[in-house]
Amino acid sequence: MRKFLALALLFLASSFVLAQDGRTRIDYYNKSSQTVRMLINGNPACTGDVMPGGYCTEPVNPGTYVLSATNGRQETSPFTCTINDGGECNYTVFDAQQSSVNNNPNLRTVSLQSVNIRKSYSGVNATTPMELTTNGPVAGTTVDGQPYTETKYTGSVANGDTYIIDVATYNTPVGINNLNNITNYFVKEVNGTILNQVDATLSGLPAKLSIVEAVRNGRTVRYGYEVAEQGNTAYILIFASWLDVTDTDMNAMETFFSSATIN
Repeated sequence: MRKFLALALLFLASSFVLAQDGRTRIDYYNKSSQTVRMLINGNPACTGDVMPGGYCTEPVNPGTYVLSATNGRQETSPFTCTINDGGECNYTVFDAQQSSVNNNPNLRTVSLQSVNIRKSYSGVNATTPMELTTNGPVAGTTVDGQPYTETKYTGSVANGDTYIIDVATYNTPVGINNLNNITNYFVKEVNGTILNQVDATLSGLPAKLSIVEAVRNGRTVRYGYEVAEQGNTAYILIFASWLDVTDTDMNAMETFFSSATIN
């Protein structure tokens, strides 16, 4: 239960605090076993090295930056991040096994690995632990008989935590009033209950944020659900995690929501 209390707080705070305080920054996290120096556009970031398990923050101007990290011998592959005014980008460094050159099972050799992936999915730019995939657009009909086209992108990690971006285009403008209807349709679809809900914005667009709980095959799942609208299009971000999973990457979840922008 404590994980999802934190999930609710992080989910809501990541979308509101940034919009309120106007700061534009890059947050670096070192989850490797080595002391590393974070880099921005090839130059040192923050005020010094970052210890294992530590983090640092670099205030920046809005724009596009190339992020990496080095332990003095190796450097991570570059990661490009575009930050809007008042937004943030999260960059995380991990250890990576080098089993091909390690013949001693008692010796763990490591290199640095960064796994953040930022891509654009039908107009939604977001950072996830993996590249999201889709089977392409699918035609559908609303409950009141109106046609629409939906493109859903999904990706999951080993513990079942799932990231979803869903873009639906209708024949008529979505409108702010339909954000509740779209959310309620999702709640009905998963046979769930809304635990927390607030109004918000996403890239300056009207949005609705919700925490939804449902039971599937005897297990409880919770969703972070955000829907925004622009013209005839609804943009939906979903993070799903089983309540009994104890190793959810909260930084990755927060990054997913806080990094999202709409073209």
